[in-house]
Order: sequence, then structure tokens, then C-alpha cells
Amino acid sequence: MTEVSSTDMATQLHAILRRYPLHPFVQQRTTVDRYGFSHLISKSVSRQHTLKCFANWMHGWIWWSPTDTEDFLFDNDPPNIIRIVTKQSFADFLSSNLSCRVVAAGLPYAYHLYEAFGANSIHSRIPNSVLFVPNHSSESNNVSHNFIQYLDYIDSLKSSFDHVSVLIHFLDYSDLAPLVKSRGLLPLVGAAPRCPNSFSRVKALFDSHTYVSTNIIGSHVLYALASDCLVSICGPLDQRSVEPHLADVMRGQYSIGYVERFIYYTSPEYLSSTWLSQFLVDSPFYAPSISESIRAKIRQELGHPCLHPVDSLPQLIGWTLKGQLSGYSRGFYRRVKRLYQTISRDPLCIN
Repeated sequence: MTEVSSTDMATQLHAILRRYPLHPFVQQRTTVDRYGFSHLISKSVSRQHTLKCFANWMHGWIWWSPTDTEDFLFDNDPPNIIRIVTKQSFADFLSSNLSCRVVAAGLPYAYHLYEAFGANSIHSRIPNSVLFVPNHSSESNNVSHNFIQYLDYIDSLKSSFDHVSVLIHFLDYSDLAPLVKSRGLLPLVGAAPRCPNSFSRVKALFDSHTYVSTNIIGSHVLYALASDCLVSICGPLDQRSVEPHLADVMRGQYSIGYVERFIYYTSPEYLSSTWLSQFLVDSPFYAPSISESIRAKIRQELGHPCLHPVDSLPQLIGWTLKGQLSGYSRGFYRRVKRLYQTISRDPLCIN
């Protein structure tokens, strides 16, 4: 990967945003649709339209060894829906604890990363550049950021780099981008759940920076490592807490036990006991270089050994005639069954 002069930095980054725009958004019916993954599958096999997917594909990186099936967030799925996980060890764990079909097929991002979708990088690495990645909100709740404190930290380091960018998730961009601009820094819009260009844009932005620094563990750490960036977890760390997830607990989306486990697995205490401890440093300048052992670990965590041929993905997610007929008929049966149970409990509800 070649390097570019500092005068071309902003030009290159804005060109990436234009090349991979946010719109048009795509319909999101299942997890396979998140970040436009089903759209990329459809495009790669020359389908004009995406069909409904009858699968739940795990998007997020699980960097711990799961001890509960809820760690995969599959517990509320219908029993006939196929669950797709990153590693064979995850598939074995779920198969022994749930009565469902589980397949190991890697992370969705890995298919884009390893050029399954023609994602060969054409972007040059900007010398002595850093991309800061703060915590972000989700569709169901707003994360209580310590963003101002983290922005102060970024501001204190900006003179040490030739270029500083801040990657902000689409859900937070309108609120946080003005704060970043007010410090003379460049905000870059990151992934959007319904944007089919999300993977391409994020990969191109990581490929373009020398350093990637964040104040919280998450999938972005793995993605940045996969782009051979010098990655660090430092600054005022954004410690996750129970409060932002209480609404999800009340809706039955998570149990309080899951939330408490997740908070522990994101803590410096836990990370310090794992291979990720080497990325907990005092400054982005102390980020470890990417050794062959780290590179092998990255491939494992992305699920590279379990990746399926792209032309087999439509069958895996139910895009065959049999898969569509089976998926829709079973869904219809479940709706009829629920209606019958409701009427049985309260016959007056049909009036």
C-alpha cells in the first residue's frame, strides 16, 4: 500500500465518502440485511433483488469464550431459523445447548475484507495519520458518551499527528460531528445499519490511516487490525453501564445477567487477562505492530477458516425456492398458531 502526501489527506478521505455514500438505504428485515450484507450477497451472485432471508447471522465480534447461549442473542429466534456464527467452536456450543440448526460461516465483514465481494483496496495509507473511534449508540438506545472528555483527549494529541480524523457512527453523527468540527478535526461518518456501502466505507477508511485508536472494545478493533492499522485502546475509557440497557431488559430483549456479563467482558479488568491486553496502552504511539501471531489470531476471530464460497450463500440464507417456500409457510403457521392461542384465551378478542 503506497503513501500519500499530507496535502492530499482530506481530499482522499472525502473521495472515499463520495465513492461509498450513505444512500440509498435498503430494507432491513433480518440480521443478514444489517449494514447491507444481503445486498452485497445479491450483487455478488448477480441477483437484481434481495429476497427475505430465513437466517440469523451474527454480526458482532464475540471476543470472549461464551458461557451462555444468550451471549449470541439468538434466544428469541423461531426454532426453525438457522443460526450462523463465526467459529466452529461457537456452533458446537450452541448445538449442544439449543435445539436448532447452527452453521459456522465467519463474520459478514470478513467476506468483504477478503475480497469475496471484489473489495480490493485502492486507497493509499496516509502517513502519520490517526483515526479515533468513540463508542456509539444503537437503534434501541443512546449510549451515555463521555464524548467531551474523549474529545479533549483527542485535542491534546492532534499536534503529534499530520492528520487526525474521528469516525462517528451514523446514528450519532448529527449530534457529535459539530463538536468534532469545532476542535478543527475532521469527522467522518461511519457505518449505518441500512446502508449497503457501510462495509466498503469502513474498510476504506481503516485502510487509509496509519493508527486507529479507540476508548472502548468492539468489532471496530478487529476490523482495524484486519486492515494492518496500529491499534490502541487508550485515553479516558468509556466504561459501559447497566442503565442504557434497562429499556432493552424491560422489553425482554436481554436479561440483566447478559448485560452484566457483557459489561464485564468489555472492562479493562477482563481485557487485561486476554490477548487483547497488548492493545491497552498509554498512547496511540505505543500501539503494537502487527506480528504474524496477531495476524493469525485476527483471521481466526474473523472466522476466516469457516468462510463459505460466495455462490453458496444464497442457499445458506434461504434464497432457494425450497428455502423461500419453507420459510414463508412456517412463518404463516406460527402466526396462525399464535392467533388460535389468543382466541382460545379470550374469544371476545375477535370482535
